[in-house]
Amino acid sequence: MFCHNTLGYILGYNVGRLFRFSLAKKRTISIEVGMQNAGMATVLATAFFANDDILARNPEAILCVVPCAISCAYHSISGTVLAGLYVKYDEKKIK
Repeated sequence: MFCHNTLGYILGYNVGRLFRFSLAKKRTISIEVGMQNAGMATVLATAFFANDDILARNPEAILCVVPCAISCAYHSISGTVLAGLYVKYDEKKIK
């Protein structure tokens, strides 16, 4: 999860660099790419592995959404930390 998230942040930023976007756009793309995967994973896990038919036969299948929920929390925290680091970097650069 850590590697997947970090890779999303790095790839998002570098795609912005590739297309010569402004610093603000590169940072935005970085955060968006790094954070968007967890919500989609939760929806897909629920739809394909914890739907009503599967849950009727195997109630434990509901647990497949737990890693996704943990990932959502982690992405939210790491995205906030990254945004904070960007702000600290700008403040340090101004001084």
